[in-house]
Amino acid sequence: MKKLLYIPIFLFCLFSEAQSNKVEWFLEISRQQAAPTAVYDGQNAADPVNEVNGTANTNGGSETTITSSASNPQNGSYSLRIEKTGGGDNDTSIATIQLVGVSNGDTVVVEVYADEGSTQGTNWFVQLASFDGWTSSESFNVTSTAGYNLYTFAANQATTDSPNLRIATTTSGDEGDIIDIDNIVITIQ
Repeated sequence: MKKLLYIPIFLFCLFSEAQSNKVEWFLEISRQQAAPTAVYDGQNAADPVNEVNGTANTNGGSETTITSSASNPQNGSYSLRIEKTGGGDNDTSIATIQLVGVSNGDTVVVEVYADEGSTQGTNWFVQLASFDGWTSSESFNVTSTAGYNLYTFAANQATTDSPNLRIATTTSGDEGDIIDIDNIVITIQ
């Protein structure tokens, strides 16, 4: 009886081995025709896949401070909190998030959630700028003081590896203004 069981198992293994090349070929074709791929690998508080309590791949500049905050995440346990800490009132202050995973020549759609919290008025904007590694510039004024809003940048082509997402105060920004950034999703088109 045991010998009879070995024959179907042997045939199954033989058939499976012969089909493995076809399966690999089919998977490769499926990948090429599949939906766009999310690529952001920031490994910081705004990374929805590799979220950590940290601020890797960010730059606060001289007038902003970037921290990882557990007080107001949109997704997961943390968000990136950016605070205007210098330059006085009615001054532009800039922070950047390096979009790790985007390569020179990639055409991508960038989605980012932002929340101004208790900031008065529209004092922050998010931007993909040509001088930060993009073929064209696009920006949004962050308009919510009552929770996160999604900001979606249309297809834009990177002109460098790991270009920047710029977060800045408008000229009406005041010291102490904060913004939370979370759940950055970048999709290659």
